[in-house]
Amino acid sequence: PLMKFTVGRVRPNASDRTFDFKPFSGNYSFPSGHTTQAFAVASVIAAHYDQWWVQGLSYGLAGVVGYSRVEQNSHYASDVVAAAIIGTAVGRTIVKRHNKTKEGAFTVTPYFDGQGSGLVFSKIF
Repeated sequence: PLMKFTVGRVRPNASDRTFDFKPFSGNYSFPSGHTTQAFAVASVIAAHYDQWWVQGLSYGLAGVVGYSRVEQNSHYASDVVAAAIIGTAVGRTIVKRHNKTKEGAFTVTPYFDGQGSGLVFSKIF
């Protein structure tokens, strides 16, 4: 949202000019939020499965989200391409950070089992 607000690109359905930017104005075309989220999820799923078809399906469905945003005249193609790059980078970074084994790391995890809730404290030795 901060990038969208700062860039201020006017959506294609609200302007007849491709390069219509009004920073800090509430115009939120660049980058596409739906596409960013779709590619972030796709990259996390793809990172957890070695099968080519799972990766292809994940990224393919994310691509359909991006295509639909352009087709509905809600975003320009460049909004979608930038969002795909951002979403993929964020998803891969999260997976990479999550998979790191941290010697001596201390974690706190929320716990809920339907009957009670609390926090689980753990330390890796």
